[in-house]
Amino acid sequence: MAENQVITRSSRHQKQNKQSPGNRYGKHIFTLISILVVLMVAGGAYFFYESKKQEAQAQDRFEHGATTLLSEIQEERNQSGIASQKSEKNSDQLKEVLYVPENPDGKLPFEDSKKTLEELMAKAKKKIKDGSKSVVVGKLDVKSVSDQLDVYTLVAENYQWNGKAGDFDGAKTVSGDAQYIFHKTGQPVSVNELIPEDADLLGIQQVIQQKILDQAKDKSAMIDKVLNMPRISRDSKIQYTPEKLTITLPDNETGVKEMTLEYKDIAPYINTALVDQATLKDDSVPALDPNKKYVALTFDDGPNPATTPKILDILKEKKATATFFLLGENVAANQDLVKRIVDEGNEVGSHSYSHPLLTTLSDEEVKAEVQKTDKAIFEACGILPQNLRAPYGAADQRVAKIAGKPLIHWSVDSQDWESKNADAINARLKSTLYEGSIVLMHDIHEATLQALPQVIDTMRAEGYEFVSVDTMLQQSQKPLYTYFGATDFRMIP
Repeated sequence: MAENQVITRSSRHQKQNKQSPGNRYGKHIFTLISILVVLMVAGGAYFFYESKKQEAQAQDRFEHGATTLLSEIQEERNQSGIASQKSEKNSDQLKEVLYVPENPDGKLPFEDSKKTLEELMAKAKKKIKDGSKSVVVGKLDVKSVSDQLDVYTLVAENYQWNGKAGDFDGAKTVSGDAQYIFHKTGQPVSVNELIPEDADLLGIQQVIQQKILDQAKDKSAMIDKVLNMPRISRDSKIQYTPEKLTITLPDNETGVKEMTLEYKDIAPYINTALVDQATLKDDSVPALDPNKKYVALTFDDGPNPATTPKILDILKEKKATATFFLLGENVAANQDLVKRIVDEGNEVGSHSYSHPLLTTLSDEEVKAEVQKTDKAIFEACGILPQNLRAPYGAADQRVAKIAGKPLIHWSVDSQDWESKNADAINARLKSTLYEGSIVLMHDIHEATLQALPQVIDTMRAEGYEFVSVDTMLQQSQKPLYTYFGATDFRMIP
């Protein structure tokens, strides 16, 4: 029995020994799993801690960047001198600052600045990417265009935080309508301030007509429509910015309803202090040297096929420039000659169609004299003559308004039409010429042709240089004015 007990114990011990490897493995696996769970929990806790730490650090960097940015904006507001009521809204993701300009005397050109700024800020916030941090600022922005002009604009600026760079990206701006404020009045610029005189409107009309013709595919079909266009007026819709001017044209047959003009093309007809000065630069106008003397030779009554070509030959040989005031009735039969005048660097102007005394004609007759000549010259050389020399120099305010052109008179008369003698012409010019003169001659007289070489040589020997009327006047002449010389001009009474 004792043996049996020993055997039994021994058997159990053997069985237990046979089971122990599996049990040991199970315990080991359990232990490993426990350790993994502990590590995962600890790692998760650490990751959570680090994530929160990094978020806090990122928030601190954003807060610090926002504080710096808003301090700079506040300093800019202080420097601007614009009194404003400031309000703020802050969250972890967004800082909003609103500067509502004070307007106690009602001079600001905005009906409800606060409402407009709030609407602009709402638009700016819609552009913020989800999850992004930003600073949005609403304010009145004032920029100087010239010493007489400021631009007032209500704006909302969105500065989006760039976490990687640790700084804000450049502002993205949502702007309201700009208001252009004239220093003299403290009010938005009016058409009357930009375009002071009726003469200026007539000058702009000339520019518009030439531009329409330049842009026309079939110029010959367009010329009559352009010449008969109704004139712009102060009742026309004129849209102004410091960079350009857009005019809605009266109903006309050209098909052009609106014209946008560069200020360099209409500089003589505007208050240039009210536009961006960079828009006035025009390299097409030759600059005059203040240390040199200039004279403008002009010839009336041509073109004459017998004498005008020879006068052009002399001018070309002597490297002198002149201005030819042409009769419309002479142009049609001499188109090639008109084209040669222009191609060789000279200038053409109108001298009426048939050389009448314009002041004795009816309004319609004056208009016909001017328009028929304009058409004849345009068909010959593609240019609408800007300037008019009235026959006999006779023009009153009525004629000037109908013509719609600057009137070019003269300050020195060669009297070639009277003497018809080369020596007399030379003597006359030598004794009466002065700096800035506009000299009257006629390219239809043989005596003028004979006198011209000595005229040019004598003037050049005295230090004069030869320029066209436009260059002499620096293209500053206006309709309703008469010009006698470089500095001698006056409005027609």
